[in-house]
Amino acid sequence: LANLERQYVEHKEKFEKWKVDNVKQRGSETYNRYVEQFHQWEMNVKEQQRLLIDERNNLVNSSDVDVALG
Repeated sequence: LANLERQYVEHKEKFEKWKVDNVKQRGSETYNRYVEQFHQWEMNVKEQQRLLIDERNNLVNSSDVDVALG
């Protein structure tokens, strides 16, 4: 999870820099396509983060049950 979060922050920073560097291209098909691809990637990363957090929480909760039942 920490690795995914670090990669997300790095990629988002690069994307924001790219947007500033390419502001004159704003509105072009290529610019818009890249922005849309980034947003799709971002949604996928957020979903992966949510799933990993849910998985971690389920593992923690199941180990709590094992301790309580043990």
